[in-house]
Amino acid sequence: RVLVLLGAHAGLRAQECADLRWADVYLARRDLVVRHGKGGRQRVVALSASLRQALQTLARREDGNVFAYRTAASTWRHMQVLCTLAGVTAKGVHALRYAAGTRLYAETHDLEATARHLGHTKLVVRQRGFSK
Repeated sequence: RVLVLLGAHAGLRAQECADLRWADVYLARRDLVVRHGKGGRQRVVALSASLRQALQTLARREDGNVFAYRTAASTWRHMQVLCTLAGVTAKGVHALRYAAGTRLYAETHDLEATARHLGHTKLVVRQRGFSK
């Protein structure tokens, strides 16, 4: 559940999920810190109420990591197993990240805030035109 919510609510990338440590999760503050995002950038991500609750119930590992797996590929494999158990088609963590951005924009109508939440450095709006 935590992995799904980190993608679908927090918008984390697969490697960001694998790298997450308990020292970077601030339940009282209701946020977490992504220390090594894409391009080595750091960002603070707000926790939804359901993600915060799921994190509170997750057992803490002795090594300080939130998950046992350490790579994006192992995160993807874990997601495949979860989807198989749930009886849904596995589309990966990035599909959840896309859903997080879509949901946040629908709630806020603030493209810049959505981009910041997802850790995007550039905001480029592309218009799709049709030519004859």
